[in-house]
Amino acid sequence: MSKWLWKLKKHKQPLIKLNISKAPDGCLFCCIYLTDIYSMPKSRPVYFALVIITIILGLLSRHFKSIPLFIGDILWATMVYFIMRFLFISKPVKFNVIAALLFCFAIEFSQLYKAPWINDLRHTLFGRLVLGEGFLWSDLLCYVIGLGMGVEIERLSFKHKKQNRVNRL
Repeated sequence: MSKWLWKLKKHKQPLIKLNISKAPDGCLFCCIYLTDIYSMPKSRPVYFALVIITIILGLLSRHFKSIPLFIGDILWATMVYFIMRFLFISKPVKFNVIAALLFCFAIEFSQLYKAPWINDLRHTLFGRLVLGEGFLWSDLLCYVIGLGMGVEIERLSFKHKKQNRVNRL
């Protein structure tokens, strides 16, 4: 069963495809992927789709115990980068990387603050996912890796589009 979740009005093509299939043993498989991202413009719907996909992957990484916890931290930073690109689409990549890095580091260092009200907030699902629970130096490295991953995904995705445009000239 395949469903098109979202179409770009301008290009009349599907942006996100959700494919759910059932294996012979009864297991369900869910595949979410961007379709033909190379012909997509750098636009807010593309970054919104990347944010949603990254959130889903991050939540799945916390659900399966076989996936190391640091993968969620990497995906969290990647999501923050895509959110920054969504909000500041006309700004250069360097601006968005610095803004995302400052945001990630500020959230991590805020975990050193242990007031009762913020600890109560951290014990909720929202607080755990957004604010985290405890400061770890290794998380800072995960954030740098996640931001690098976001920049690389964007570079590879939109590089192909630029090359096609040059080849047509």
